[in-house]
Amino acid sequence: MTVLKWIIIIVFSILAILYVTKLTLDLLWHKRLNQFKINIGEALEKFPKALLIKNTYVSVFSVFVILSVFMISNYQNITIADKTYVQAKTVSSYDTLHNLISNYDAYNIGWLPEYNSDLTSTMDDGIETQRSYTDTNVQVSGVDEADVIKTDGYQIYFVPKYDNVLYVFDIDDQGDIALVKTIDLENYYVEGMFLTDTQVILIGYTYQFDPYQYNTFDVGWYYVNDTASIQIYNRESLDLVYDLYTDTHFYQYRLIDDMLYLLSQKYIYSIDEDYRPVYDITLNNESYTTYLSYDQIYYFEDSLTNSMSVITTINLNDYTMDAQAFMISLSLIYANTNAFYAISYVSNYDDINSEWVYYTKVLKFRFDDLKALKYVASGTIEGYVENQYWMDEYEDYFRVVTTDWSAINRLYVLSEDPEIDQLNLVSLIDEDLGLENERVKSVRFNGNIAQIVTFETHDPLYTIDLSDPLNPIIEDNPIEDDGFSTYLHVWQEDYQLVGFGFDANDMGIVTGLKLSAYDTNLSVALDEYTFNTQDDEYVYSYSEAIYNPRALLINVEKGLFGFPVTGFHYNQNNSSYYYQTCYYLFKIDYTKEDILGIPIIIEHDVTSYYNQVYRGVEIDDKLYTFSRDQVVVLDINSGENIQNYHYVIN
Repeated sequence: MTVLKWIIIIVFSILAILYVTKLTLDLLWHKRLNQFKINIGEALEKFPKALLIKNTYVSVFSVFVILSVFMISNYQNITIADKTYVQAKTVSSYDTLHNLISNYDAYNIGWLPEYNSDLTSTMDDGIETQRSYTDTNVQVSGVDEADVIKTDGYQIYFVPKYDNVLYVFDIDDQGDIALVKTIDLENYYVEGMFLTDTQVILIGYTYQFDPYQYNTFDVGWYYVNDTASIQIYNRESLDLVYDLYTDTHFYQYRLIDDMLYLLSQKYIYSIDEDYRPVYDITLNNESYTTYLSYDQIYYFEDSLTNSMSVITTINLNDYTMDAQAFMISLSLIYANTNAFYAISYVSNYDDINSEWVYYTKVLKFRFDDLKALKYVASGTIEGYVENQYWMDEYEDYFRVVTTDWSAINRLYVLSEDPEIDQLNLVSLIDEDLGLENERVKSVRFNGNIAQIVTFETHDPLYTIDLSDPLNPIIEDNPIEDDGFSTYLHVWQEDYQLVGFGFDANDMGIVTGLKLSAYDTNLSVALDEYTFNTQDDEYVYSYSEAIYNPRALLINVEKGLFGFPVTGFHYNQNNSSYYYQTCYYLFKIDYTKEDILGIPIIIEHDVTSYYNQVYRGVEIDDKLYTFSRDQVVVLDINSGENIQNYHYVIN
């Protein structure tokens, strides 16, 4: 129970005692007065009704407040703090944290603990609009992910990385685009952006540089440090309304309704510093500083580090904030509307066997009554998780795929222990998932189905039946294909799967990008499109979407699948080279013989320096593709470019 709640209880307890005592004394004196009047033969008096109502009301109200506070506290304990923490331990004080950091020994922390076995869609920000549009490709519907571009169908907000600028474009009734606002962000570098009905939320950092004299005449600059920051702008006025700086670095974030969730890392460089994460906040031109309390900092004895990961929750309605920190280096997160999961890669030295032990720790968080994230359980698994798509929660079971350098691939099913803060092992597949020397390249969970791609020289695509969490089954006849997919997307039916990744030759050497259409019922690849070298040129093609699925434009209902491609072209005849940055849009239709069809290619200006198309945004059947200084607009139905707009004049 918080200090504020105890203060409320004490104040209203005193108030209730005073008024109950006063009412009791008044009734006693009134009774004595009437007894005296009986003795002297005078008429009796009634107890004043107004006084009775006043005293009774105040007393009952005070008791009601006290009971309400207790009930709220008990309810929160039931929903969140109903666990006995046997894994996580609270730091509680500066001295405890100081001792942990001072005595930190990466070579002698512990051994891999044993388990207790206990046998998509596009995000819509909610703005009412008659225009159809395709926004960021996210993993879980209802959980928005930050990106460099966001739209509501009427405006497009764009923050090209490393350019320190926010562009705002309007889309008129004819679909034409025009730049209407440019905000110079100065030394603020944006890594991600969210868009709500009323706010533009930027997440990034600022660099600080100091001058130094390195000879008599010249002054240089050296980098001091970077400061993580959140800037929130009013969408109507584009005024900065909220500014948060912290000594941690944000690197994972999600937005659910009006709640912003952030994962950040704080590195501890000195054993003499104040270890608590600090937040410097400016709201409506008023600034204040707040620290995370020590009783909200936790550690695990088997995976202690000299840094801490901080889970921060910000309510975008009133900008209230909540946070917890853990003495562990968390990296990837998986989030849905029920829970969050975060993982940490741990390496410990085993003195008994004289070898290093590597494993992955999984932390689970649930929402309290105010929608803040609270830690509830943790567990350990072998191997590493490459990206968020390797994790999933379905019907309260957490499913996660791992691989390792020895090419052992595993699929874990875990569940939260009802009594202690532990994730229990429900089932495990650690055999027959991939051929010899093959490691996992991509994973897609879809309800009771998991699809997993492994690769060394070719691509087996496995389908796993998870309908019985205690007994997952690898289905027969995996799909064999050249190359491998780094991303998988379920199309209109569960058995229809689109894969994006690399093509490869018989030796397993990557030869270029590739898009594939699979039928998992028939265990075949039905169609593919590859990016091949031209006769007189060497072409190296690259796409950000290979490692970042948010760079993909996907609209299953309209059959759209798009991604940027940058090609480095080298002419072997005249030894010339150039960069061609394009956007490829496929119209995928599983009812046709050529499922992928012929792509529409939107070309941006050829340059002698590296350039890229950052994103494509679809609004009312028009595709807007953005590079560093240019927007090319395509009419998707006709396949014609209808606007070439240079928003930056070089």
